[in-house]
Amino acid sequence: MITSLGPCSSFLSPKVCWQNKKKGPYEVTNPVDSYWRCDSDWEKNRKNLVNCAPGFARGTTGEKGGEFYVATDPIDNDADCKPGTLRHAVTQTGPLWITFKKYMTIKLEQELIVTSDKSVDVRGTNMEICNAASITVQFVKNVIIHGLYIHQIIPAKGGKIKDGEKHLGL
Repeated sequence: MITSLGPCSSFLSPKVCWQNKKKGPYEVTNPVDSYWRCDSDWEKNRKNLVNCAPGFARGTTGEKGGEFYVATDPIDNDADCKPGTLRHAVTQTGPLWITFKKYMTIKLEQELIVTSDKSVDVRGTNMEICNAASITVQFVKNVIIHGLYIHQIIPAKGGKIKDGEKHLGL
């Protein structure tokens, strides 16, 4: 069990966490990871991730005040996305903190356009987007994407893409 050593106090020095008596301490050198990896209750305190956003990201809320949304379905349908999918979550109008119920590999049919005030938080599972289209984050505010593995992206053909809760665009 990891014991919390308090909030992120410095981006310059690594934080030492105590894992357990047998393995001893370990060093976390990534300032963002040190904030949550040293907290034994990180799952309950997920939204504290916003408190350690360094540099350009400092002040990003990612929508700390939003509701939790648990993505449960890896199937992607770009024009008619159903609840439980990542596409459904990121195109909602309101603020959301998006987590994942299980390991998923998502093959996007078209680019995934993220709307404002969203956090895509993959901690606690593995999630990847591969062998398909990618994610677009532009002209938005307060977006955090943490722990998402994106690889082997293939340009999509284009077409109608859901880019908001009530809008389907080209």
